[in-house]
Amino acid sequence: MTTRELFRWKISTDTAWGMLVAAYMKVVATRGMECEIPEEVNGYLRAIAEMMTTESTKCGILLCGNCGNGKTTSMNAFAIVTEYLQKVYQKNCMESGSWPKIIKMEKTSARRLVQLAKDEQAMAEAKSVGILCIDDVGLEPTEVLDYGNAINPVIEIVKQRYRQQLFTFITTNLTPKQIREKYGDRIADRFNEMMKCIVYKNPTFRRKL
Repeated sequence: MTTRELFRWKISTDTAWGMLVAAYMKVVATRGMECEIPEEVNGYLRAIAEMMTTESTKCGILLCGNCGNGKTTSMNAFAIVTEYLQKVYQKNCMESGSWPKIIKMEKTSARRLVQLAKDEQAMAEAKSVGILCIDDVGLEPTEVLDYGNAINPVIEIVKQRYRQQLFTFITTNLTPKQIREKYGDRIADRFNEMMKCIVYKNPTFRRKL
């Protein structure tokens, strides 16, 4: 598995879907909650599975939708499956006597990236890591000052990853239209070219106070 070949899982779509469902349920269970995945969310997980097991020019996934409807849980399920498959791949390589090439993965949030904006090493890592998962894009401040220059660290990272075709998984509460309004046409067009957009339209799972 290499990012230069556009990172994909080397399993069937049905197998990937089943693993995502199991991982999704595991994430929910860690919160002490019972999980009954709605048909709509099952469909979104299927779309992620299809993206991760079929050829495409895309090198990432963008989950859009309202708060509390399973986007972050889906991203965490993706991370669980990816980590598991990497371990299986590593074990198979070692057993066959070959050296595994493991793709490093990092999970963070847009707000966290803004906090690290002036940390050159952290920013360089976010720009170059093989797989990067960014939660809640759109909630970060539009700009931060770095040596007097106004920048958006998230956009700087995404632009670099776009150039290098590195796999990027993003969740956001913004609609595609709002992404265009917030970041401009150029960035929105790169999102469209770089990532498969899956819009979560199901209601929130969070209880109202």
